Amino acid sequence: LAQSISLTQLKDGQFSPLSLVSLAAQTFPVRNLALDEVAELSFGRPLSTNPSDEIFAAISGDNRLIALLVNRDDRAKPITVFAAAN
Repeated sequence: LAQSISLTQLKDGQFSPLSLVSLAAQTFPVRNLALDEVAELSFGRPLSTNPSDEIFAAISGDNRLIALLVNRDDRAKPITVFAAAN
């Protein structure tokens, strides 16, 4: 609610939309990724486990949302990948 705006502000365009990475960081715990982890996730590969069983936002060093991760079968597996390999 602290970030809510009025309908008038919305109608008049008096707002700044949140970026996907900002929204993810406000919604989920963040796992900061090393370069090799970014590469692994871009191919959909799992990583070492997260510190807890919550869903984590996997964010790169250059502040990009790479994936959402969840612990499963002793690995942090991507639920979805936002930065797929080319």
